[in-house]
Amino acid sequence: FALRKCGLSESEVLFVGNQLNTDVCGGVSCGIRTVWISGEAHRSPDDIGADVKPDFVIKSMLELPDLMRHLSQLT
Repeated sequence: FALRKCGLSESEVLFVGNQLNTDVCGGVSCGIRTVWISGEAHRSPDDIGADVKPDFVIKSMLELPDLMRHLSQLT
């Protein structure tokens, strides 16, 4: 719904979240590339046993600009 409202496709979006079992799983389920913020300060005890693989892993939001620059160079 949100992608249609914004006029975007799944390939134009990068979903960033700190929970594998909700954030990353939701993005993966919708066909959106995902970034997991994996740093210990951002981890959730709910993630134990989560069986989902993010496309990218960063330790904190401070790493996101570099990842975005890297991704923009690939296109």
